[in-house]
Amino acid sequence: NANLSRFNEDFATVKYSDSGAEQWRAQHDSPGNSDDFAMAATTDAAGNTYITGYTTTIGTTEDYVTAKFNAAGERLWAATYNGPSDGHDNATAIATDRDGNVYITGFSDGDTTGNDYATIKYDANGTEMWVQRYDGSGSSDDEPVAIAVDSIGAVYLTGTSLGATTGNDFVTIKYDTDGNEMWVSRYDNPAFGSN
Repeated sequence: NANLSRFNEDFATVKYSDSGAEQWRAQHDSPGNSDDFAMAATTDAAGNTYITGYTTTIGTTEDYVTAKFNAAGERLWAATYNGPSDGHDNATAIATDRDGNVYITGFSDGDTTGNDYATIKYDANGTEMWVQRYDGSGSSDDEPVAIAVDSIGAVYLTGTSLGATTGNDFVTIKYDTDGNEMWVSRYDNPAFGSN
């Protein structure tokens, strides 16, 4: 199991055995000694650990940051994502597939669209494979909270989206393994009310 914490404004990741003994401790500091905030973690079948969150990069406010550590706690790669507006880009969820690819989602300022869902696929070496953005009908706050990948590599994410006339809706999106949007489902939750 991996434990996340904020330590001297860096990611601090600690791996514990099943009995609670510390196995390794690793730290990630983005370039420029930026503040780094861990938001989610996952592992893969090979024992690698992935951490995602955001970093406060000079000149761009906040960017996604994702790091991969091997089973011994050595950092293999780190990647950042800066959205189109150089605004607030905060990763909120992470998942891996059986081929070692990693998927990140979160919210990202668009040029004129407010917060959008922004989902990224990286291969096992940290190379960006695709980025997909979703701007809901209200062109305002769209914020995913969870992501999952099925056995054939389809990606599912869900969260909330401010509708043009419906207030906050639940929105779930499916992408295929190549990042093509398969469908979007919006649910107007009556408990959220309307505008």
